[in-house]
Amino acid sequence: MIWSYRCSFHKVEPYRHALRDLKPVPTTFELTVAMELHNHLIELGYMRSVFNSYGMLKLQDRSETTKLGSARVIWGRMDYKDTSYRANQVPIFLNLFKRQPSSRECIVCMEDKYEIDIESWDQWLRDCENFSGAWVWNVFEYPNSHIQLCKHSLDVCRNCMENHIKAALESTPCDKIECPQCDRVLLPSEIERLSTPETFQK
Repeated sequence: MIWSYRCSFHKVEPYRHALRDLKPVPTTFELTVAMELHNHLIELGYMRSVFNSYGMLKLQDRSETTKLGSARVIWGRMDYKDTSYRANQVPIFLNLFKRQPSSRECIVCMEDKYEIDIESWDQWLRDCENFSGAWVWNVFEYPNSHIQLCKHSLDVCRNCMENHIKAALESTPCDKIECPQCDRVLLPSEIERLSTPETFQK
């Protein structure tokens, strides 16, 4: 009993530290929504539970460490019905997502990235409709055809797309920013979904 308690404590502790390090610190409401979201995604099979993710690492090869990482947490923007809540966002642990078995290399940063394992984008949107918001595409490593309308394969990761847009805004009007792969001018809706809110507000 004591061993089980200590084991659970050690598994959860990195996540508690990650939440404590967020600025600003999540409110009780944000943590409650985050718990509901994580439980929902675990139930649907998109995520691993905090309590078994470490055990999974021991059973799999070292590439799992690259895919899962430590307790990686981001702010996920969500469309609350009550807009009075701060920033409309909740903390999401990226390392708990189940990943595809093979990686994709970004043609800009040359990093191997393991994408979240989903059946289809349409199914993902249906499964997340009760938690709608920008987080549904921001948690992915690469853009998809729903948020970037280019006809070619999307081989520039989201981080590099964000950096590309941010750098372009320094010298280019927002209505003339091009895709780094095909030079097609990106629509304002694409720029909004491919960049951070701070970058888009510029």
